Amino acid sequence: MDVDRTSSRSDEEIAAEMREKFLKAMSSLSGQPCTINMFERTVVTAEFQGTNSDLTEFYVRNLKTPIGTFHEHALLRVDDIVDIEI
Repeated sequence: MDVDRTSSRSDEEIAAEMREKFLKAMSSLSGQPCTINMFERTVVTAEFQGTNSDLTEFYVRNLKTPIGTFHEHALLRVDDIVDIEI
């Protein structure tokens, strides 16, 4: 079986370009204020800082919740978030 290495290399280049664009987009969001709607109708605000590599956690700063403000960094699980507005 003959494998066409040109198309697989092209797919790798496309994937690398898409990954680079995604990382630039995520980087540009760092420091932006955001509103996060969580389950049970909880709304919090924070300053978006970033995400982990598999997009299962968001890192924020100055998290304001109904029970108080957390000035240090906080980690929010994506599974607990309905949506995020940046």
